[in-house]
Amino acid sequence: MSSPRWGAVAASALCLVLVATGLSGAAFGDKDERNVPASPSAAPPVAPTLVPVPEVVGIDAALDRLQRSQRLAALPIDWSGVRAFYVGGGSALWVTPTGYSVLGLQLLHQVPKAAAAGMPVPAEIQSAFATLSPETLSMLPADAEALMSALYVAAAYDATSPMNATPSSGAGLLGNLRAAGDQPRAIAAQFPTFHMFWRLHAALPTYIGYYEHGGWPTVSGTDKIEPGDKGPRVQQVAERLLVTGELPAIGTDPELYDPALEVAVKAFQHAHGLNDDGVIGKRTIEEMNVSAEDQLKMVLLNLDRMRAESPDMEDRFVFVNIPSTELRVIDNGVTTFHANAIVG
Repeated sequence: MSSPRWGAVAASALCLVLVATGLSGAAFGDKDERNVPASPSAAPPVAPTLVPVPEVVGIDAALDRLQRSQRLAALPIDWSGVRAFYVGGGSALWVTPTGYSVLGLQLLHQVPKAAAAGMPVPAEIQSAFATLSPETLSMLPADAEALMSALYVAAAYDATSPMNATPSSGAGLLGNLRAAGDQPRAIAAQFPTFHMFWRLHAALPTYIGYYEHGGWPTVSGTDKIEPGDKGPRVQQVAERLLVTGELPAIGTDPELYDPALEVAVKAFQHAHGLNDDGVIGKRTIEEMNVSAEDQLKMVLLNLDRMRAESPDMEDRFVFVNIPSTELRVIDNGVTTFHANAIVG
């Protein structure tokens, strides 16, 4: 982001990532989200040996053809960076003389799975990947290599995330992949398939907006506030919830804890994993008084953690949300079963 204040928060949050060992579920909506694998994690795939492909020597011509075709004109592709990566012919990442490499096959599988989990992959990219069937390699290897590299640098998380003040260049993305000690894991990190990551990621602009606009007012004191009560602290609660949208409008008597405010308080409590009884106690006040800056830092911290954990998620796993008593079966990024469950 361009704002100096946002940049400072992002940098501070990255420092927190290095030192934190535990965090409440606030950034998940204050719910204790647990991933419970359905079966033991499989060993990560062995990084493939890159096989020099004779036709990849013609990668410049293939990239020229692809760029002139306007097929990907709507996408922000760093064409010069992709070309720089292949200077001197190099070796292919995605294809071999007889078909797709291990990395190529993984990319073909990873992108649709990430999209199903909620990654905002543009329709043009999904459509282009759909033409690259693992069973057939209908174009020259250099053309397939060019297309897959272009799609990779256009869709990779490090090129598209608002968390990155300066998106990675095409040469940087492809170079980092080639140099990675665990290349399959590097691809998985660029296309996370953990649905909770993308759910929280979708809320990131909202948290940034709260922070950039100065956050919200605080609620004084710690004494309980119950429906029907009246006083200046009730108005503080109303003004606090008005900022974050739980309360659509303050009532005619701003100091009265009326039914509309009770509905708003219960919504806030439910979203933060609290007992949603409408009674504003110490824990509810503490949650209301978490600053927008601290809330944003927690979101960034949890996004970083979930992205790091995403490559370890199996295609199918059980996901349990303890406070909201929910259980989900996630299959290739999609919820295929949902039920209420009490854990204890």
